[in-house]
Amino acid sequence: MFSFLIRRIFALEIYLMGVLATKKVARQMCGTALGAYVAFVDLSLGMAGPFCINKTDWM
Repeated sequence: MFSFLIRRIFALEIYLMGVLATKKVARQMCGTALGAYVAFVDLSLGMAGPFCINKTDWM
């Protein structure tokens, strides 16, 4: 139950942060802003995943 709640909150947070990222730029740059945001989220999750797995294996 707890993991389901965390996943839903995380999904909503990513969506809303993307909406905020596109509202802060000019209308013709919305695609670029969204692409940069998605690339940042992909990289951060891609780097955090292996780090968390290595930390749990160590414990």
